[in-house]
Amino acid sequence: MSSPPVKPFLIGVAGGPCSGKSTVCEKIVKDLECLTDNQANRVAVIALEHFYRPKSAEQRVLATRGDWNLDHPVAFDDELLFTTLQDLLNGKTVRINRYDVRTFSHIDGEYENIEPVDVIIMEGILVFYFPQIRDLFNMKLFVDTDADTRLARRVLRDMKLHGRNLEHILNSYTNYVKPAFEDFCLPTKKYADVIIPRGADNSVAVDLIVQHIKDFLKQNTDMAVQSPLTQHWSLIRYSVDIHNSANSGGTILQRQFDRSDGQLRLSLTSTQQLFVTRDNDIEECIDLWPTVISSVTGTYVGDALLLYYITGNRCRREFRVQFASSDTQKGSDHCENCVKYLKKLCKLTNMNDNETSGVEQTMSTTIDANSIVSTPDMIKLLLSQQQTIKLSSYYYSEPIHNENMTEFLEKYLIEPTFPDFVSTVYAMLESMAKKK
Repeated sequence: MSSPPVKPFLIGVAGGPCSGKSTVCEKIVKDLECLTDNQANRVAVIALEHFYRPKSAEQRVLATRGDWNLDHPVAFDDELLFTTLQDLLNGKTVRINRYDVRTFSHIDGEYENIEPVDVIIMEGILVFYFPQIRDLFNMKLFVDTDADTRLARRVLRDMKLHGRNLEHILNSYTNYVKPAFEDFCLPTKKYADVIIPRGADNSVAVDLIVQHIKDFLKQNTDMAVQSPLTQHWSLIRYSVDIHNSANSGGTILQRQFDRSDGQLRLSLTSTQQLFVTRDNDIEECIDLWPTVISSVTGTYVGDALLLYYITGNRCRREFRVQFASSDTQKGSDHCENCVKYLKKLCKLTNMNDNETSGVEQTMSTTIDANSIVSTPDMIKLLLSQQQTIKLSSYYYSEPIHNENMTEFLEKYLIEPTFPDFVSTVYAMLESMAKKK
């Protein structure tokens, strides 16, 4: 099942020449490698240098001697850059002609194809200079490095990597690079959302940016949809918070359904009535029994998601399980119990052998056996520490419209197709209360 496309998150990285922009981008991408391969590949980095306007043979000779201004806004094709970013934001594949900084020209026939991605990082000295391009960015970063450091880096880079003459380098810096930075680049610093002093050496700033990108990627992975009701799929979450108290087995704090796009909220009251609201207006009120609960989270990281993939009248269920424990030995001891527990759930939900096998395969491919504990033991562990635990189920559904709201809820959410896991939790709570 594929989700509707989500508009990419566009990040602009500006700063003076040799300030460390490329290094910051490289570090951001490298730090994202801890995610899955699929997520790591969803970030694209584009350099402004690929959008230089074509130069004549005479202009390239002048540039080699340091007598051509490469840092002035007119040197860049801002219209092509704007169109390219717009296409990427609209989910299109783009072709970018590679630029050779040694010859000051684009390489004939050499293109980079950039497929649709979730995060685009655009870096260059003047990415904030052009208003129409600046307005596209969701986040703007400015790498702030002192002039002496930037000049030293430029001299070493151009002499070692590009084989340029020191006199030509200094001539270019004095006549063009430094004035252009002060006139066109530095004034755009005021547009930055985050200023990064010392560039990639500022690990604190870079780590915060990386975490923000991770949160964005995770949101797109966990949330099936962030789209209006007219889209093809929605995500509904049903959750129950149970608080362990000394006087009773447990107290219900909250039950609710959430649409991932925030446009619809379903609240389940203690009287087992389901209120469907939109913009605080009640659309439906339905009496029902407690519904499916299949996930436990709390002090330790853990998720066991029972997913209903619904296409027309067909419904496919799937478990996703991940229980993490700080006690490696305890997790290892309960690994077998967790597998048995899942098989029991599959049997009770009338899953066929193929679906059961799929559950085991999911566990073996995605879960570290040394960090698994069973759901009942997770509940006991959390309750013994007097924590509030959250039980959640996730449902993928077709669009919910006013005319078929009741029918949808009765068919997919209210029908007792899964054993009432909440009652199991209640039984545990009552047993623990009696022992006290």
